[in-house]
Amino acid sequence: MRDSIAIQHLVQDHKYSEARFAALESLFDAIQAGGDWDAHRMQEFESFAEYFRADLLVHMRKEDEVLYPALEEFLPRDVGPLMVLRTEHDDICANFTRMEKAYELLLQGTVGHEVAQKFLFFGRTLLQLLRDHAYKEERVLFPMVARFLRPELDAHLASDMETLERCTRENQAANRPI
Repeated sequence: MRDSIAIQHLVQDHKYSEARFAALESLFDAIQAGGDWDAHRMQEFESFAEYFRADLLVHMRKEDEVLYPALEEFLPRDVGPLMVLRTEHDDICANFTRMEKAYELLLQGTVGHEVAQKFLFFGRTLLQLLRDHAYKEERVLFPMVARFLRPELDAHLASDMETLERCTRENQAANRPI
């Protein structure tokens, strides 16, 4: 079985992401140990939030818009792995949104124990979802896909993923405030 260029592209995203996940987990551990919300910790979270919007959402689009539709030739859309993985993308986004809302309350000075606990709960849930999702892809879906993917389709998917990423980055750069 040959290595898939498209799958390697996604696995590289996963490897890059794990360092971001570890940094966020360290932030959660520090907060849980009784750390205050100082400027450094706020910057750590804001850095993760920027990564989530700029990189992780692009990664999920590569899967949702390029990989998964191509796999519908081999796998059903509405049951099984593709349905589960798409649902997990929705759950990941929902937990990020909940965590971000709790963070916004913390910024407003609503630093009550309950708000901090919600932030930690949604954040730890998010990390678990992200890690479980990557594990399922790398241990189950990607090896299965590598068996089905013809070299021409693999090259086409890799090209489409690179184009989606490039166009998204260009659009993000064009819409950034100066």
